[in-house]
Amino acid sequence: MMEDRISSLPDTVLCHVLSFLPTKVAVATSLLCKRWNHLWRSVPVLDFDDDNYHTNNETYFRFVRSVYAFILSRDMDQPLQRFCLSSSYLCDPVNVKAWLVAATQHRVEHLDFDYTLDCIFDLPTAVLTCKTLVVFKLSNVHLSSLKSCSVDLRPLKILHLNSVTFSEDRDLAELLSGSPNLEDLEMDHQCLIPEFRNLTHLKFGSYIKGLLVLDLIKHCPKLQILVIYKDQPLTGLCPLSHSLLLPTKVAVATTVSLTVSTMDFDDYGN
Repeated sequence: MMEDRISSLPDTVLCHVLSFLPTKVAVATSLLCKRWNHLWRSVPVLDFDDDNYHTNNETYFRFVRSVYAFILSRDMDQPLQRFCLSSSYLCDPVNVKAWLVAATQHRVEHLDFDYTLDCIFDLPTAVLTCKTLVVFKLSNVHLSSLKSCSVDLRPLKILHLNSVTFSEDRDLAELLSGSPNLEDLEMDHQCLIPEFRNLTHLKFGSYIKGLLVLDLIKHCPKLQILVIYKDQPLTGLCPLSHSLLLPTKVAVATTVSLTVSTMDFDDYGN
């Protein structure tokens, strides 16, 4: 009989291996043998995607039920390194908010949230004031106003906003002001930002106005990597107005501090 070398590995190693699997698959390993029965409860990653559950209401309800079961069954003594949730409009915002709050209660460090919803989503206060959150990646979400919540994300080092819209212009500024220790920022919005003393990586869409681009750079004295990408085509602009929107490479280069080692202009032109 072949020796089972995998099961002889320490729990910490096995949990690390299971963290690379979708949560549903990681939980299924509990059927292998008694040794694996409760191992998945200590896996430092929860990864949920409803993409394969759109067949009918019963199928989707099974997905919702399993997410609750997996979160509630997890070992609360083990910190949650990463929580990934990719959900569609089918998922009730009440459930989504409950899962996000649960992630903060598990002391989540990395939150990756993609929510394609036709209406405004109210991001829970527990997320906006999470004391353990270091990485926050948000995609395809239309957020409600943040004026009723004081954003406090001082531990946050990485913030990526991809196709995220805000109810009010000031909301993005509020989010950035509440994240003063950012080192890596990616966004596709036009916004005045506070000074980021520790920011080393900045990426944003090229349709942001030229003068604001230069102002952004001046507020990042430790910037090392700058990426400006052409997020969407600009139509209906005469050559003069186009130049006002997109600063030349020379203008950007002369404004960037000497600490910058990499500048990348994706499909940017001259």
